[in-house]
Parts: sequence; C-alpha cells; structure tokens
Amino acid sequence: MSDVVKYEPKKPVQSVGILKSLLASARTQIADALPKHLDADRMIKLALIATQKNPALLRCTQESILMAMMTSAELGVDISGTLGEAYLIPYGQTCQFILGYKGMAKLARQSGDVSRLEAEVVYRNDHFRQMKGTTPILEFAPCTDGERGNPVGAYALVQYVSGGIETDYMSVTEIEKVRAVSKAGRSGPWVDWWDEMAKKTVMRRLLKTSPMSSDKWSRVIQADNDGHTFKQAGPTQEVADLNERLSLSDPTEDVDPDGGAEDAA
Repeated sequence: MSDVVKYEPKKPVQSVGILKSLLASARTQIADALPKHLDADRMIKLALIATQKNPALLRCTQESILMAMMTSAELGVDISGTLGEAYLIPYGQTCQFILGYKGMAKLARQSGDVSRLEAEVVYRNDHFRQMKGTTPILEFAPCTDGERGNPVGAYALVQYVSGGIETDYMSVTEIEKVRAVSKAGRSGPWVDWWDEMAKKTVMRRLLKTSPMSSDKWSRVIQADNDGHTFKQAGPTQEVADLNERLSLSDPTEDVDPDGGAEDAA
C-alpha cells in the first residue's frame, strides 16, 4: 500500500496527485502484466496524459481506473488516446477501457496468425463491390474526383498466414446499432473519431469468429466490450480480485457488499 494514499476502491480518484500515488503503488504489478518490451513508467505516464486530456476521469472510482490500467498493461496498448490504440472514457463514476481500431489491428498482427489486415469506411461516391460465395470478391477505391459523400458503411479484410482471406461489411445502420449499446457511444472516440470506431466495429465482428486461438487474443475480445463486464462471480469478487492482484489493500476492505459498477448519471 502506498504510504501517501490509502486505496479506497469505491471513492473517486479526485486529484492527479492521488492518481500518481495509486499508480506508483501498483507499479510492480503493472510491470509484471506488461509485455517484456514495454516499460511500467511509460504506461503510468500514458495514464496521466489521458487524465490531463480528460479531467473528468478524476471523478471515476479508484477501482475502475486501476482496472482499466491493468487491462491496458496486459494488452500492451497506449491509453493516452494519442495513437488511437485505446482510450480511457468516464461513464458516470466508472472509467471505461475502450480499445481503438489501431490497437485491435496492432494486437491482431502480434498474434502471428495475420499477414494482412485492412479496414476502411466506405462513402457514397466511392467504388465498392463485395460478393461472397465460392469465389468471393471485394473491390474498393475511394472517390478521388470530387466529394466522397456521406458514409454508407465500413468493410474489413483479414488475410491469414495460412493463406485464407476473410471479409466483412457493415452498413452505417448496423454500426450505429453497435454504438447505441456502447456505454461510451455519446462521448470520446465515437464522437471524435467515428471513422476509426466504425472500422474497429466491423473488424471486431470479423475477428471475433476468426481462427486465432492465442490466449492473448482471447483476452483482447474479452477486454473489448466498450465498458466493464464483471465476472460471473459478481462485481464484489472483481474488486477483491483486483485488490489482491495489486496488493493495495486487504481484499475485503472497502468493498461495497451490494457491489456493482456505478450507474451512469
């Protein structure tokens, strides 16, 4: 436990100073979760950059901030939002970890199963043709003569090291249905980077049923839920698990017996 700040899972972080102390307390555990080529101090700095960009994160609970931090550490993605790999988004008092398109593409390539990965938003005046069946076809050429028009959908293509190719396409209506059930659908990357989230949405649907079977890829799909989905054991158990992993407090301390993520305001 930090000598400066007591970890209180259900209380807001409140200040950058408290956040720094909490992350410093968890530095060893963050380092253990990171891929070997990444540095814990760098990950902590990225979390602080995210809060500088969006001070509303300081109103989130200490528990949810640390959950999001550990998820980003396990996946090895940049959560500052600068590179489009992942984002920290406040939803009420809960910090949501949101994986971006570039983060998903990066992790898919790291799986070792993918040799080519492509996703694009299709606009009304682009050339786009897709056919499925025994001889699948996917053709795309962005309009370069005049305005591209409004977006009509997005496609994704994955070629595997084994040689197989899979494609998928989602209309704007389908993409917006996914956005509508996202806790962060009205803020963050869905507002600022709609194209990137549209590409990630169709890529995720394609890769969710892909033959990639690595443990890390399973963790990618589990983590990419546009908001925390607690384990079946319940949110109280999730808090206890987090406390124990980070060695920040007794797993039974400060756990609300009623449990649950904070509801959105």
